Amino acid sequence: MASTDKRLRERAARVIPGGMYGH
Repeated sequence: MASTDKRLRERAARVIPGGMYGH
């Protein structure tokens, strides 16, 4: 799951930097 989370976060960060996945 960690692998998927990392990918999702990386992708989300590209779409919305510092957004929902801006931890």
